[in-house]
Amino acid sequence: MLTFPETLDALERIGDQLKSVAELEAAIGAMAEDLGEYMKLLQFSHDKDFKTAEQALAYIDNVLVPQLRGLRDALAAATGEPIKRLKVANEQMERLVLRMRMVVNGDVQDLFP
Repeated sequence: MLTFPETLDALERIGDQLKSVAELEAAIGAMAEDLGEYMKLLQFSHDKDFKTAEQALAYIDNVLVPQLRGLRDALAAATGEPIKRLKVANEQMERLVLRMRMVVNGDVQDLFP
């Protein structure tokens, strides 16, 4: 049977996992700042008077591409775990809602072990 202590435990677990939202907010804020810095690198490429196409390509290959890869990798590293925890919280919430609906609708025979 679904008990109040079980419900409280499930809600506490979900609440702990939802703390991942703050981690995602921080990661997104940091990424926004990093993208601002990347925009400066892009602007520099417009302001710099490259003498040849090879110089421009060298800047792209040696500066822009590595920076962009770093941004991508940093975003993946900062958001991977929080997103996993949010998915788990969503799954747990769906199970809890289903069980609560069964109780509310009187379909409790499936809740007994």
